[in-house]
Amino acid sequence: ANTELLRPTNNGEGNAGKPLQTTLDPDIQNAAAQALQEGITKHGAIGGAAVVIEANTGKIRAMVSSPDFDANDNTTYRNPYQPERILNRARGINFPVGSLLTPLLAAHMIETGRMKPSTLVSIGNKLTIGKQTIVDVSPAGTLSLAEIVTKSSAIGQAKLALTLPISELRDVARHLGIGEPLYIGGLMGCIDYQAIQWSNWTPQMKAQPGMHINTNLLQAMRAYLPLANGGRLGRISLIETPTTPPRAFARVLSDNTVKAMRDILSAAAGPTGTAPLAQLSDVMVAGKTGTTIASNGHTVSVFIGMTPADRQPRYLIGVLLEFPDRQIKLAGNTAAPVFARLLEKIIESEKAQATPEPDRQFALLAPTEPANT
Repeated sequence: ANTELLRPTNNGEGNAGKPLQTTLDPDIQNAAAQALQEGITKHGAIGGAAVVIEANTGKIRAMVSSPDFDANDNTTYRNPYQPERILNRARGINFPVGSLLTPLLAAHMIETGRMKPSTLVSIGNKLTIGKQTIVDVSPAGTLSLAEIVTKSSAIGQAKLALTLPISELRDVARHLGIGEPLYIGGLMGCIDYQAIQWSNWTPQMKAQPGMHINTNLLQAMRAYLPLANGGRLGRISLIETPTTPPRAFARVLSDNTVKAMRDILSAAAGPTGTAPLAQLSDVMVAGKTGTTIASNGHTVSVFIGMTPADRQPRYLIGVLLEFPDRQIKLAGNTAAPVFARLLEKIIESEKAQATPEPDRQFALLAPTEPANT
């Protein structure tokens, strides 16, 4: 259940003085709640979040945070000894973006013409910057740009970041909304972003940008939205509007870059990548894992994926699981299978509808026109 309240507001989307209707789809919301709770129980997590965003519109079709509350049960709602129950983990947990940043850096390299997916990068066994030494779990002599993403190479991310001046690295983050307010109308509560103090960055921080840029699940998903919708960045919304606001989406990536990155992320979620457990047999998934330690010492495992990846994706789905006491549980083994279970439930729900409404058909298995990208 969403743990935040809707309030009447003029949010710039033409809703002032009108009844509010959320973008949440009850069937998808229910599927997300079930899949998330199953995953929390199975993997021993202390909490988590799941979000489903319609790629072309930015509309949030499901947003679930667990543990949640029952407003009719005062033992779970506003209990001073259980503040975690009223925390929306989709927005309220900040964590280092980690390897989720690597595809965004790779997209920038392709977009600016610096590299192609096949461009080889010398990796080696370790990289030392000042007193900081960076290593990979599986060392490699050289990796292509695509392999840096699919194998989640920390040294590879460092090599990409070190080719950019800090000012350009800052612009990459800003252009994708990282470190900037989300401006989601209808949400109340905690601050939804953490500003990045670029002026304080050192060469060591630049070599590990994923460890020094904090984000939350919703903000990370917004940064991935251009990879799912054809290269356009826009607001994500929880309040239904009759039309998309003007200038709501700005192009930040070309069609060629989006296609290249979607192929790379399909491999990242495939047998040779870090998240083969995110795949289903009858639909293609593209996405990326991230496993980091949040400021509270808890491990945060995240998977952000888009589907169907072999044509224009309909949904961008994010799953976050939180584990206590620095227990390292890789996202490929935890968040990724929860993603797959959620997607499976969405497909089952759509198939079960005898007369589905046209605007809610998932249509993953039906023939469609190939995407422009």
